[in-house]
Amino acid sequence: MKKLLSALLLAMASQPMFAADITVLSAQRIHTMDVARPQVQAIAYDAQGAILAVGDTAALLARYQQAQHVDVGQATVIPGLID
Repeated sequence: MKKLLSALLLAMASQPMFAADITVLSAQRIHTMDVARPQVQAIAYDAQGAILAVGDTAALLARYQQAQHVDVGQATVIPGLID
């Protein structure tokens, strides 16, 4: 029984995240605070708020085809800034 439970937990942990748990947010400007890529147009994040990827809107929508898409238009987004 213990081996069965261990195998079941391992199988559940290795399942890929459902795309519905992923959001792609696009905006005119998203500041990344990364000197190599300081500004992007899209960010993908999971239900817990962990950033999965940043980049071009079309590329992220192609990568996460089932994700929820939120377009904030001409806004500037600074992840992590809460005012």
